[in-house]
Amino acid sequence: MTSNDNPSNPLLAGGLPRFGAIRPEHAVEALKQRLDEYQIVIDQIAAEPESVDYASVVEAETLADNALATVWSTIAHLHGVQQSPAWREVYPACLEELTRFHTQRSQNRELYLAYKTLRGRPDFEQQSPAIKACIEHELTEFRLGGVGLPEPDRRRFAEINLRLSALGNQFGNHVLDATEAYKEHFERVEQLAGLPPQELELLAGMASSADKSGWMATLSYPSYKAIVTYADDRALRERFHRAYVTRASELGPNAGEFDNTPIVSEMLALRATQAGMLGFDSYARLRLEKRMAENPEAIESFLLELADLARPKAREQLSELAAFAESLGAQLPLAPWDLAYYSEKLREQQLGISQDKLKPWLEVENVFSGLFGVAEALFDLRFVADESVETWHRDARYYRVERGGEPMAG
Repeated sequence: MTSNDNPSNPLLAGGLPRFGAIRPEHAVEALKQRLDEYQIVIDQIAAEPESVDYASVVEAETLADNALATVWSTIAHLHGVQQSPAWREVYPACLEELTRFHTQRSQNRELYLAYKTLRGRPDFEQQSPAIKACIEHELTEFRLGGVGLPEPDRRRFAEINLRLSALGNQFGNHVLDATEAYKEHFERVEQLAGLPPQELELLAGMASSADKSGWMATLSYPSYKAIVTYADDRALRERFHRAYVTRASELGPNAGEFDNTPIVSEMLALRATQAGMLGFDSYARLRLEKRMAENPEAIESFLLELADLARPKAREQLSELAAFAESLGAQLPLAPWDLAYYSEKLREQQLGISQDKLKPWLEVENVFSGLFGVAEALFDLRFVADESVETWHRDARYYRVERGGEPMAG
C-alpha cells in the first residue's frame, strides 16, 4: 500500500481490485484523487522544464499514469460487464473528467518542453530503447494533441475532444440498447427446429433470466449465431439477420430508436476538423502518423490487392455452397441469412463434424488444461488457481503465474 492509498474507498485501497466492495459511488472520488495526484507530478515537471532528467519526467509520469490506469480500467471494466443504470450514469462523468485531463496534458507546453529537453540531451542516444521510444512517442502525442496550435484553436481542439468522447460513449450505448431491445419469445420448441440441444439450452436460459417459460433470443451474438446457423425456419433466420445488421440505425425493426447515424456523421465531421487544424488533409492521414503504413493510398492498395487474390477462391467456395444448398431444395441465389446455415450443413457432410459436435471438446476445463499445459512446456510457467481473489462474476477466475515456484504475475 502506498501513501496515496485510501482503504475507505476500495478503488484506492491498493493491490488487486476488491470487486465485491466496489460501487458506482466510489468511482468519481477515486478517479479525481488519482487525477489530482497526477496533476501534481505534471506541475512539478512544468515548473522547471529545462532542468529535468529522465527519472523526474518519464519515470514519475509512468508511475502516476499506472496509478490512474488501475482505477480507470476497473471503472471501465465494471461499466462494461455490468451495464447497470448506476454504472451507466457515473461512467460518462468519469470519462469526461479523464478526457479533459488528458487533453489539457497534451496541450501543456511546459510539459512538452520538458520532453523536448530530454530529446535534445547529449546522452539521449545512450538511453535504453524503451526510454527513447517513450519520449519520441510522447512528442508525437503532444503534436497530435494540439500543443502547437494558437488560441483560440487550442480551446476549440479541446472542446472537440470532449465532444468526441461523449459521442463515442453514446454510440456504444446505442449499440448495446439496440442489441437488447430486439427479442423473440418462443413457446413451442418446434419454432426452433434445427437448433441443437446446447443452443436450445442457451435460449431457455435467456428466457428464464427474463422470467419467462420456453425460449428467448436477442441480438446478443451467442443467440443470434444460434438462430442464423441452425434454425430451419428461413423466415426466422432472415428476421434475425436483418435486425442484427441494422442495429442502432435508421433501418430495421427498431428503426430510429437507437439511431447512430447522426452520431457517426458528427464524429466524422469533428475528426475532419481536427485533422485540418493540425495540417492534415484527412483524418486517415492523422491516424497514420503513429502507424507503419505510409499513407491511406498504401492501405487501400493493399486491401484491393488482397481482395483480388481472395476473390477467385471465394467465388469457387460460394458456387460449391450454392450447388450443395440447391441439392437440399434451397432457393437460389442464396441470401446472406442462408450462408451460415448451409455452410454448417456442408461442413458436417464433408468432414463429419459440426460446431455443435466440437463444443464438448472445447469445454472450458479442457481448454484451460491444454493452454496451461502448452505454457508450462514452452515457457516453464505454472498457472495456479487462487479462489481467495475477488472477481466481478462467479464464473470469472484468478490464476497466479509461477515459474520455479516463484510468483511472476496474475
